[in-house]
Amino acid sequence: MNIKTLFSKVAISTVSTALMLGITMNTYAGSKYAEDGYGSHKVINSYGECWESIGGRPDICGAAPSLKDSDGDGVADDKDKCPGTPQGAKVNSYGCEIDSDGDGIVDSRDKCPGTPQGAKVDKHGCMAKLVLQNINFELNSAELTSASKTKLGSIVTVLKSRPDIKGLIVTGHTDSSGADQYNQTLSRARAESVADFFAFSGVTLEMTAKGMGESSPVADNDTAEGRAKNRRVELEVTR
Repeated sequence: MNIKTLFSKVAISTVSTALMLGITMNTYAGSKYAEDGYGSHKVINSYGECWESIGGRPDICGAAPSLKDSDGDGVADDKDKCPGTPQGAKVNSYGCEIDSDGDGIVDSRDKCPGTPQGAKVDKHGCMAKLVLQNINFELNSAELTSASKTKLGSIVTVLKSRPDIKGLIVTGHTDSSGADQYNQTLSRARAESVADFFAFSGVTLEMTAKGMGESSPVADNDTAEGRAKNRRVELEVTR
């Protein structure tokens, strides 16, 4: 069998297969392509198999419906778990908008990106309150440990970059160990220590420090874990 006859048989086989598949054959750039009915031109070999699309997408024939992307976010409709994404919004592999700072407000609606982890935010993604856990002080003292100063340093960066924040209320809390009055005094002193650290670090907000002692627990004081949660400093912003 000569080369010309071989090519002729391949071409006939290709056309026949395409017709069986309900595909119309067209010629593009000198090669045989097939339209699958969805407008994406596929290369069809003699077995009716798809090699690649003209644009180079390695899609199999018949996969064209999955290529439809109604909201234009780059994720095909059959894989898009969040249809109707706003134009230009950044999405993950499921087509859902990204929330970079994890505050519950997607980036396209977040007017205050970079919110510290664990902060409570308003509908615009702007910090309203932040509970600082694991901010430690020297034993029976209001002196911040070196590690705690490092942690507070990241909060300083946020406070300096947020022109929407006008003031800050710093509230100290203790667990129930010790006398009530002692805890009240200690909690106030620790709140002042945090406020002083912010001021020394260049935060120019109007700050108020107050102590609540052991009066507002958030966990059980009968367990070590609960007491650790109760020893905290809360930051509440004012605008």
